[in-house]
Order: sequence, then C-alpha cells, then structure tokens
Amino acid sequence: MISCRTDCRRAGLSLAAWATLTTVAAALPPFIRLGPSDNLSLDQPRVAVLLYEDSAGTSPLGPSFSNTFLLDSASSSILVVGSAVNELNSAGYQVEGTFEEFGVAGSETFDVSASYRFDFAGTSGLPNSLADVRVLSKSSINFGGFNGILGTPGMVGRVTSLDMTIWSGGNIALMGVDFADTVPAAPLPGGEDHRYRIDVRPVHFDPLGDPPLPTAAPLPFVTARVLHEGSAHTGNFAVDTGAQISIISTQVALNIGLDTNGNGTILDERIGLIPVGGIGGSVNAPILRVDEFRLPTTEGVELAWDTLELIVLDIDPSLDGVVGSDLLTSGWLGALWVGDDGYLNQVHFDLRNMPGGNGELLLDVNPALDDLQVPGDTNADDRVDDTDLLRLAARWQAAVSGGWPDADFNGDNRVDVVDLAIMSDNWEYGVPMATGNPPDLEAAIRSLHQVPEPGGYFLAAVGLPVLLIVVTRRRC
Repeated sequence: MISCRTDCRRAGLSLAAWATLTTVAAALPPFIRLGPSDNLSLDQPRVAVLLYEDSAGTSPLGPSFSNTFLLDSASSSILVVGSAVNELNSAGYQVEGTFEEFGVAGSETFDVSASYRFDFAGTSGLPNSLADVRVLSKSSINFGGFNGILGTPGMVGRVTSLDMTIWSGGNIALMGVDFADTVPAAPLPGGEDHRYRIDVRPVHFDPLGDPPLPTAAPLPFVTARVLHEGSAHTGNFAVDTGAQISIISTQVALNIGLDTNGNGTILDERIGLIPVGGIGGSVNAPILRVDEFRLPTTEGVELAWDTLELIVLDIDPSLDGVVGSDLLTSGWLGALWVGDDGYLNQVHFDLRNMPGGNGELLLDVNPALDDLQVPGDTNADDRVDDTDLLRLAARWQAAVSGGWPDADFNGDNRVDVVDLAIMSDNWEYGVPMATGNPPDLEAAIRSLHQVPEPGGYFLAAVGLPVLLIVVTRRRC
C-alpha cells in the first residue's frame, strides 16, 4: 500500500495537497485519556420481565422463573426464547403470525405474539409498563444465560441508567440498572463537573411485511472516531449494550490502515478469530488491534480508550461499527484485583425525546481520570496560545524526543507541519477573549532561524491558521 505521507512526497506531491490529507488524520481535539480497554465486558445490563394478558395487570402470564432478559440497546424489538417461551406456552400464550428477523449471522423466523402488557424492572425492582406489545418468540434458541432480549422499546421515552459503582472496592455484584423520567444526579459530590454528553441520533430499522408486526423502536447511533498509527475514521456507531466487544466494519479497518501488507484484506493481519452469536446463528469474525477509540462529546472534549482489540464485522451498510459494553465497563476489572475504580461511574441513555427527536448519552467519568489534555498545549496550562506557538517555532523541523513539551504532538519525534496542523485545530483553546487568529508563524520561524523570504514559494491555508509551503505542483 502506498503511503502518501512518504511515497507521494518523494514523488512530488505538493505539501499543501499532502497536508490536506494529513490534517484530517492528525486532527486531535482536547481529550480525556481514560486508559486501555479491557477488551471484554465485565457485565451486561439485565432486567426482570413479566407479561400480562390484560392491560390492568391483573392476569399475569409469565414467565415466572425464566424471566431474566438482556437489556440490549441495539435490538429494535423484544424477543423471548428458550424456557421462557415454554413457560408462556403452558400459561396460554398466543401467537398470531410469524416474522423474519435479521441478525449478525443471517435471518431467523420467529413467532409474533398477540398483544400483551409487558412489564419490566431493573435492579431497583420498580416496574415499568408497555401497553399492547407484540413480542417475538422462539423456544428452540437461546441467548446464553438470558431468556430473552428487551430492546429499545423499553428504553425509548425514558432515561435508562447503568451503574458500575456497585463494583467499587472489588464488590462482586450485577451491574445496576434503573429506569426513570429524569436524569439522576451524578453519584459523587461534584460529579456533574465530570459528566459528558454525547448526541444520540435515532436510526429506524422498522419491521416490514404483513401484519401482525412486532413492536419496534429506533436504535441509538452516535459519532465515534477510530485512530490507528496516524490515520483516523469518523463514522456512525450504534451503542450496543448487548455486544461484549466493540466492532468496526471492514471498510473502517481498511480506512485506518489495518491492511498493513496492502493485499485488500485484513484477515491475514488478525490476531485471532472469535465466534459472534446472535439471530441466525454465529459467525467467526477476526479480531484486530487498534490504537484508540474516541467518543466526541458536546462539551468539545473526546473520551479516549486505547490499546483495543476490536471485532471486524459487517452488520449493515449504514453502520461503521458498534460501541460495546466492553468500553462502558472498562477499567472496572481492576477493581476486582487492585481496588481501582473503572473509567465510567454511570452511563445514562436519555431517550425521552425519541423516537421523534434526538437523545443524549451521558457518561459520568471517574473524577480521578478526568484530566483534560489539549494537543498543542506545550506547557500544560490547558490553553493553546502564543507561548506554545513560539515553542513550536523554536523547534521547527527539528528532531526531538520530549513529546508535547517539545511541540511533538503526534509522537513521531519531529516538529513539522503535522504538529502545526494539530496546534491549529485547538488554537486559543482556553484563552479568554480569544481572537481566533495566531501570530504569523512564518515570520516567527524566519526571525528565530534567519530563514530568507520564501521568494517563489507561496503560502496556502488549510483550515485556520495552518500555513503550508507548496514546493511542487506535480501529482502522485
């Protein structure tokens, strides 16, 4: 595979054209580095369920014993399987049609129930009700230790909270799950200062076919970024509490350079294969290592996990990947061994405005980890200003080894146009009364290094205030 960061420059690609590509990959907004991913979910949210024959809730149908369901934010329906179906059948459960449901391994035919009242509760035990629900059911399949799946029909129109603080101090217990009409306060004093918000877009996968159709609701999609060795991809990701490991599509894997030998496939770069189960059976999917996974927040700060092992799997053309439970619970595995709390204390799905409007995903970051890092900030004062620019100018085109204090923001041990692009992305971050215009970098460099006027060269702006010198007009 040709890298335009090296080969195209040798072949004569203009610095302006090259840097336009580089700037996209190098863009690094302020971020909080949470830490390495655990690469496997410590737990997944679960609920207790009960169907009623009547809307008043006086005639319970069941299930009585097999009533533990997975709360799956990437399932648009409610599914009942295995022994839970057998319990319901013995109590007079009625079906009125069939439906072809699709999953990661293909499709499968389910029964569609008559209309029932569907009650569910989290760990608080407080019941929530859905009226006139048609569930999908099939007794011949199972979902591991779960007797069914409660998808987004149970989450849309309310706030769903996942509480990981139950594991603090190494306590072995189930993840806390609760439902409410409002977003709860942050769990610790001052916790609101460590709460970050992510815009959630409803994406509809409405059931099609002849009635009766199962009850369905849209899925929560967010914007996420995947970074690897200087390349980045920003795309649409489903937030999936039912996924134990996060996922990227094949195209995303190719976009970030995981096909290291350039043969058009990532299968020979895999570090292993893992069976991914779901509707339609299971498929073996490759696992690849990725440098970083980031969630941009409405506060302008990205939450970053690093050293990840991700599944590469193509689920739907509209989907670049999946934010799994492994990211939401990462860091808490250490609480079982050394007592350190995980990265996120609580996660709240605020889907009160869905399906008609957008929702929010609120992440309560462990205050001990809420350490803002601003690329472009050379002196750790949480701002990017003249001081940082002059430090970069003093080291321009130099080989360095001191990282950010030496103005090397991308870690390649050199101060060059990539570092300048990164600084420009965050220019005057944290500066009161910011003007948005930096000093003349070209003049600063010339004055420090006695560089002559550029003569026949000219300056091109890539964003503001990226100043790049065009050295040739030939194309790669």
